[in-house]
Amino acid sequence: GAERLLSTARQLKPSMPDVHIALAELSLANGALRNPAEALQSATTAVQLTAHKNAPALALLAQAHAANGDPGKAVVAIQEAMTIEPKNKDYMDLLRRYREETQSLSR
Repeated sequence: GAERLLSTARQLKPSMPDVHIALAELSLANGALRNPAEALQSATTAVQLTAHKNAPALALLAQAHAANGDPGKAVVAIQEAMTIEPKNKDYMDLLRRYREETQSLSR
């Protein structure tokens, strides 16, 4: 399936951020392919390969941190995405959600 194809692409082209982004997105999707740990690894690699300059990759990293139960790191990643795209409403919504999750964990 798609997961095997993307894994093969990652092996053949490990320096292509888009492959890692697609793998992270697939691993964050609900269903049988959901794998938050894989999503975090792939998103982290995508952010590194894009030198922290790709806002969608940073937003994906934030989502992966949240999916792995770390809303504090999700806040940091989405704030970094917002330095690139400050008016992105989706990022604003994610920031609000992750801040709320962080506050509810500290209570």
